[in-house]
Amino acid sequence: MRKNSHTGDAPREEEPPPGGWAGTTERRVVGPAETERNVSEELSTERNVREELSTERNVREELSTERNVRVGPQAPIAPPIAQPYAQPYAQPYGQQYAQPYIRPATGLHPGPQLGSHPYPVQHHLGQPAPQQPPFSGSGSAHRINAAVPFMNPNAPAPYVDPAATMPTGRSRNVKKFVALGIPILVASLVIIGVGATFVVQNLLHAAASDRYDQAAATLNTAVTRVEDVRTDLSDAEAAAQETVDNITLSLAAAAPAYVPAEAAADLAAVQEDVSAILATAGPDLAATLTGLPSTAAKPTDTSELNEAAQRVERSADDLASVAGEVDARMTALATADYPLNAAVATLTAGTQVRADEIVAASPSASFRTRIDLDTAREALTSATAVTDLPSAVGDYITAAKALEAAHAAREAMKADPMYPTRAEVEGYANSLALGLRLDFNWAPVVSGWGGAYSFGGYTSATGQDGGLGTIDFSYSVAEMWARESGVKALVAHEVGHAVAVLPQCWPLFSGPTFNQDNEMWATAWAFSHGFQGNGAGDLLYGRPTDAQVAVAAKCR
Repeated sequence: MRKNSHTGDAPREEEPPPGGWAGTTERRVVGPAETERNVSEELSTERNVREELSTERNVREELSTERNVRVGPQAPIAPPIAQPYAQPYAQPYGQQYAQPYIRPATGLHPGPQLGSHPYPVQHHLGQPAPQQPPFSGSGSAHRINAAVPFMNPNAPAPYVDPAATMPTGRSRNVKKFVALGIPILVASLVIIGVGATFVVQNLLHAAASDRYDQAAATLNTAVTRVEDVRTDLSDAEAAAQETVDNITLSLAAAAPAYVPAEAAADLAAVQEDVSAILATAGPDLAATLTGLPSTAAKPTDTSELNEAAQRVERSADDLASVAGEVDARMTALATADYPLNAAVATLTAGTQVRADEIVAASPSASFRTRIDLDTAREALTSATAVTDLPSAVGDYITAAKALEAAHAAREAMKADPMYPTRAEVEGYANSLALGLRLDFNWAPVVSGWGGAYSFGGYTSATGQDGGLGTIDFSYSVAEMWARESGVKALVAHEVGHAVAVLPQCWPLFSGPTFNQDNEMWATAWAFSHGFQGNGAGDLLYGRPTDAQVAVAAKCR
């Protein structure tokens, strides 16, 4: 290969490349104007490539920004590496180099001055272009600061692969995804946040509602309990007060002669204990129930639900505390009642002993007073309720006093001169009474009869308590006993009234023969004992038939 020197605007000759120019061996002459045009085209091509690279760099930066938004900052993206042209370009003097042109990564490096060097100046990525000698020619040629090789003016423009410089389909899809995905992502996050807030609010509201419901149920249960114990406490306090009152009455009636002193002391101790409890004021349940919050209207707001639940819970706790106080008070009252039973038992046992002593000391007392005392003693033994205690104690003491009075009256009657005759009359009556207990009373006039010229009697009887009859005689009965036969007939007539209550005689008396005709029965019964005429009753009530006398005679 030979070198040609050229100056000015003189054309230069180039050696054809192997194979010639476009298939010929002729030399081509390239002028300065054509060379400058080719260089301008090369610069325009490179400018387009740079714009495409700038676009691609922007896309990469957008992708990097999106990646940082999604997953955080990443390592910086390396600057784009210069892409080699896919095809080699022709060199002067027919020489074709296998080394492709390497576009610098950054900036433009000084290139060769046209016409000053026959060979292109090549450099690689990251290496500075070598300094070229100053341009020594003349004409329209000028210095171009670009890494452009000295090329054959007739050679085709260097090939640039569009796929390597232009944005690919994937890049466009990425840009679309970024444009559409970010708003969607933001909207999704907003929706998720709103939904999460709504869920949390619903959970908090549900929790507050459940808390309020539980508190309301607890309060209602507490109210029901307090209302129940309110009634129970009122009843217990009333019963306790009644106990105190009854003990007071019992002690007032319990004279030492009829109630043992130790039994009275036990009752007095119970009275004192119960009175002390009642003197202490209990809880005001009416005021407590009045100030309770209403649970009829349930709040709807979450904060209001929580506030209402707190109020209801406090009220329920207060009611529970009050109920506890009520329970304690009722327990104290019940505990105070325990000694009452023991005191009553002591009283019962003591009075039974004392009653036996009274009966033994009153042998002349009537059967009626003895029966009444036995009945009173039994009632006192059965008086388990304190409400029955005063009446039981009172009845017992009344019966005991009546028995003592009957004994005293009978003993006083024994001092009368007529007592022996009266005792004889009573003895005769008892002999006819078929074992029925008979009590006798004596008076100047009985049923309008008595005195110096008449005699009279009156009988009452009962089948209860083992059967008992009471016969009242006028004093004249004893006075005429020895000289008037009609007096014994009167005694038989009165005893006939009494024995009708006996079990063996009652069917005869109440049967069809007599139909409970008292006077006809008594007259017939006297007739069955051989008495007729004055005193037997036939003069006053008529004569009984033989059949009636026969039926009455069966009462034996």
